[in-house]
Amino acid sequence: MHKRAIALGVAFLALAMWAKPTSAAIFKAGDSILTPKDFVAAQDVYAASQDLTAQGTFNGDLISAGMNERITGNVKGSVMVGGLYVDILGNVGRSIRAAGNKVTIGGTVEGDVIAAGSFVQILPDAVIKGDLIVGAAMVTIDGKVMGNVKASGGSIIVNGTINGETKFNVQEKLTIGETAHFAKKLNYNSTKEAAIDPKAVLTDGSQFVKLEMPSVDREEYKPERGISFGIFFLAFLIKLLVMLVTALVAFHFFRKQITAISKDVLDKFAANLGWGLVWAIVVPIACVILLVTILGSIFGIAGFILYALTWLIACVLAEIILGMWLRKLLMKSRDWEVDWKTVLVGVIVFQIVAAIPVLGWIAVWIFVLAALGGLIGALKSVAK
Repeated sequence: MHKRAIALGVAFLALAMWAKPTSAAIFKAGDSILTPKDFVAAQDVYAASQDLTAQGTFNGDLISAGMNERITGNVKGSVMVGGLYVDILGNVGRSIRAAGNKVTIGGTVEGDVIAAGSFVQILPDAVIKGDLIVGAAMVTIDGKVMGNVKASGGSIIVNGTINGETKFNVQEKLTIGETAHFAKKLNYNSTKEAAIDPKAVLTDGSQFVKLEMPSVDREEYKPERGISFGIFFLAFLIKLLVMLVTALVAFHFFRKQITAISKDVLDKFAANLGWGLVWAIVVPIACVILLVTILGSIFGIAGFILYALTWLIACVLAEIILGMWLRKLLMKSRDWEVDWKTVLVGVIVFQIVAAIPVLGWIAVWIFVLAALGGLIGALKSVAK
């Protein structure tokens, strides 16, 4: 249920972006990105790097993927970040979506926070004015949450203030510290009762539902639903961010070529789908034949490399093509149009559909094969 709600919410917000005025975006990529304290971004910022240190002021959204993501500047829009270590310590004007091995939230967040990872920590100075949804192995809430809190994890520790409704699913242990304050009833499901400090304030008391752990062999142990959801959401968000940054950077530098290929695919979808299917079947067979010959082995290896590259490019193209098709369908435009928002919507919807077993996989592979056919057609034109 949580997965479906988040997926639908992300899709709805992405589609709603078309109602906003079009504006440019800033793209940053490299091994290390540092924005100074006097940095001011008037547009949305998309970043991909191993290490990101974001200082200054961001008047739009900040979307980033990498290893170490540290955001100390103020973001007036929303923040979507995926990485190994994620620190969001500045103020955020809208919402936060974050995933990582360790996620730390500080500052004031005007909207909701959705976080997933091994360890999620809400610092004492943090103020979340919306809702907090967390899936992690260990969750620590030391700050203030003015909305509702839904958290699932192995261990949850609360030392802060929660004004809204609470629903905790805890596999191992729930600890309520002496500085904890619950304005409404504490609701939690766990294998055992919580450790509640006598000084903690529980205005309407607590309600405990005991979880019965299934009796299984150690080898067959399956993680608790909250942790499973956290791992799923972490993987999904990191993949989404990587594909999003890749598609936007590619569109930024190769806009003319990508637009031409995408329009050709949509105008002659069936034909390009057929050529893509032919390429997908014939090329690997030809490469295998070349590999078993002495003189053709080098060409076989080169063929496999080219084959892999065309698939990677086709996956990015397929997301953009899907975005163009959705835009024309929903906006009822006469012509195929594409901009960075079309790319954004295409990537998000593509990844959501790709997460649906069987039918979703079939749908996205149809678009990928059509994109592959369009790409091969464009390469043939260049060769001529």
